[in-house]
Amino acid sequence: MSSCNRLLILEDDQADLELMERELSNFGLNFESRVVSSKREFSTALVDFKPDVVIADCHVPGFDWLEALETAERLSSGMPFILLSGVVGEGVAVEAVKSRVTDYVLKDRLARLPYVVQRAFNESSERRQLAVAEQAVAQGEQEIRERSRLSALSGAVGVSLNGAYELSSMLQGCADAVVEQLEAAATRIWTVDSRQDVLVCQAITPAKNHVDYTYLRTSFGEGIVGRIAAERKAHIINEAEAAEQVTQCELVQGGGIAAFAGFPLMVDDCLVGVMEVFCRKALTDTTVQALTSLGAYIALGIRRKNTEQELLERSKQQEALAEFGRRVLAASCLSAVMDEAVLILARVLGVDYAKVLQLEPGGKTLLLVAGVGWMEGLVGKARVNSKRESQAGYTLACSHPVVVEDLSAEKRFNGPKLLHDHGIVSGVSVIIGEAGSPFGVLGAHTGHRRHFSHDDVYFVQSLANILAAAVERQQADDIMRRAVEAEQRITRQMVEHAPVGIVRLSADLNVIEVNEAFCQCAQMDRELLDGKQFFTALPGLPEQEARDVLTTGQARRVSGYSFCRDVLQSRRQSYWDITFWPIKENGDIGGLVVQVLDISEKVKLTQQRELFVQTMSHDLKAPLFGADRALEALLEGKLGALSSEQAELLAAMKNSNQNALRMVKNLLEISRYREGSQVLVLSPILLPAFISDCARQMDMLARGRGVMVNVDVPPDVAPVLADPIALQHLFMNLLENAVKFSTPGSSVDILASNTGSSVKVSVRDSGPGIPAADQEKLFTRFWQGDLGKSARSGSGLGLYLCHRIVLAHGGKIECRSSPGQGTIFEVTLSSLKGVEKVFSELSETCLGTTGERLSGSMSVTGSAKPRQTDSKGEPASKSSDAGLETTWLN
Repeated sequence: MSSCNRLLILEDDQADLELMERELSNFGLNFESRVVSSKREFSTALVDFKPDVVIADCHVPGFDWLEALETAERLSSGMPFILLSGVVGEGVAVEAVKSRVTDYVLKDRLARLPYVVQRAFNESSERRQLAVAEQAVAQGEQEIRERSRLSALSGAVGVSLNGAYELSSMLQGCADAVVEQLEAAATRIWTVDSRQDVLVCQAITPAKNHVDYTYLRTSFGEGIVGRIAAERKAHIINEAEAAEQVTQCELVQGGGIAAFAGFPLMVDDCLVGVMEVFCRKALTDTTVQALTSLGAYIALGIRRKNTEQELLERSKQQEALAEFGRRVLAASCLSAVMDEAVLILARVLGVDYAKVLQLEPGGKTLLLVAGVGWMEGLVGKARVNSKRESQAGYTLACSHPVVVEDLSAEKRFNGPKLLHDHGIVSGVSVIIGEAGSPFGVLGAHTGHRRHFSHDDVYFVQSLANILAAAVERQQADDIMRRAVEAEQRITRQMVEHAPVGIVRLSADLNVIEVNEAFCQCAQMDRELLDGKQFFTALPGLPEQEARDVLTTGQARRVSGYSFCRDVLQSRRQSYWDITFWPIKENGDIGGLVVQVLDISEKVKLTQQRELFVQTMSHDLKAPLFGADRALEALLEGKLGALSSEQAELLAAMKNSNQNALRMVKNLLEISRYREGSQVLVLSPILLPAFISDCARQMDMLARGRGVMVNVDVPPDVAPVLADPIALQHLFMNLLENAVKFSTPGSSVDILASNTGSSVKVSVRDSGPGIPAADQEKLFTRFWQGDLGKSARSGSGLGLYLCHRIVLAHGGKIECRSSPGQGTIFEVTLSSLKGVEKVFSELSETCLGTTGERLSGSMSVTGSAKPRQTDSKGEPASKSSDAGLETTWLN
């Protein structure tokens, strides 16, 4: 049995009271009791003691049991009421039943009392539990209805937040939802204008057309909504009619308002607005919590819309900057650029005034060179002091953007007369150019209070940077123009005084410019060349080469070009090194530059040197040959026996004499190749047998050096058409070098293979290899690498002669080598089928019985003399044996 049972006893007889308590105690009931004996005590106990069961004596002086029952019903309806009486008459019993007395007990039967009280306690407990359950059900139903309304409210607000495009439409939908779902009297939603630090009413429900909406803007701290914004905390008033600041609102006057809720709309500790709700009934905690959550959602929606607006404004600013940048690039007039800048500044930021102030020479004043909104006649004339007293001067001094919220309250500077005369309140100004050397100041101003955001300042600074770039570009253009003019003067002087001839030609090869050196080289007056067709004025020059350069766009050099001209009634043979350079403009070739170097004297000296070498070699051949025969007779003992010392000395003399004789023969042969008089007796040669025979002849030298010569020439290698003697000289020379530079115990391999219409023969050794830097000089006359010099043999003519022999046969020779990995010489010759075409072409160009070499590549039986050809294989006009060489320049 619960220890919380309370028993109220109405009894004035002490003896009866003791008997009741003894019976109840003996029964073991656990209860708390209070005894009263008057009406006042009884009423007070019902309220304070809150009994579960009442036992009332039937006869209490001044307060009978019926009145006690009525009092109990009135103050605690349904509570068990037990009547105690000495004698219960029929009238009392009937009245007790009618009055809904729970039970009655006679005083002479008090033993029954504990059972009646216990049953009453149980009934009271059940009654309490039922009341709690009923109250819980009622509260649950109320909570479900409230949560349903709040859920519908949340959904409606969500639809407004996600469906509306404009901020005001979005917030109006939210306000309508609050009024409809909460059955509120009115709702207002405000947003913060960050530029002016005020609240702007964006949504009102219900709207009243007759109301003067002067309240649509309010400052922080003004009225209850201003205090909510200033304090950043909610205001909940459940007795709204007692709050003067609420009942004075025209939206709710006379509307029976019972509660008010105002919420600051915050995102990340940043105030974005305020929401006000006026209600006709008290607000529950659940409703307040729901409105708090809705406020957070609405705040996020406001932030999102503000961000979208900021991004839109930022996008417009970026587009304006990009467009302005493009116009600046195309503009040639700086004043037009500055006029465009102030127009863009005023339009994009929505300001009343925009200006460009240029720092004047001396740095004491700034001139208004461009502006929007200023009084007529001031642009180009108004000046501002550049000292710190003015906003522009202060901007120059502090070297960073200066933002003014209220010029009248500004303490950093007074502001120039120009701003005060126009009623300027707020503004921003930035430097144009570098702080150390500024061009001036760019500024934007308004006639009302305004907050300029970081994006606004960034836009103004970016616009100033583009202006600075335009100024720098104009200054650079001026410098560049002067530099170009100076460079052109210097270039003309350099060209005019250059030691080589220089001619500039148009695309149709007319002379545009010619220097004095060329006039002297050509022995022609400048008047005979200026504006004339170059190759008409100087016939015989390689016109096709020039046209090829115009076509390909690749420079080309023609070395040792020979031509004859009638100069002063005499013919003069000249030799020129000519280089053609394309003049490219925007990827197109607009003409040529021709560089000419007269090498006539050099060619004559070379011819004289060749003649001297040829004469000397011819004169030395006979005595050297005779000395060789005499030394050979002595060594054979035809003039008597020789001692070992004599034989050794004579052998050394014979070897030295043979080296000298070999060098003389090489010189004579090279000379004949160079002047084209070498006779090549061409015949088909089967390379397998021919190369094997060359290897056998080299076998003795190879064995003496401990080197093995391996031949790998398949029987199906195609025959070649060549001079057997020249070809043997070629292969023997290559094999001798390979054996000479191979290490003892190694091998020399000679291989051959078919490659299309050609045959490739390779001579590979296992020697120390040739450095890459030396490979470029291998086929140069009289050149020897470090290994050749250390061998103390040879003259540096062997590989050069090999090169000439291969060229004479229309082939090519290449070297591939790496230090420490040996060397490979590859000779490529046309096969017999490959030369048939050459013969057919040769037969068409041969004159009489004299075979002429095509492009310096081949001779046949007869006194061959090379003939120069142009790039298409045609004979070159008026050319002779001057070592002509045409080179494409990368």
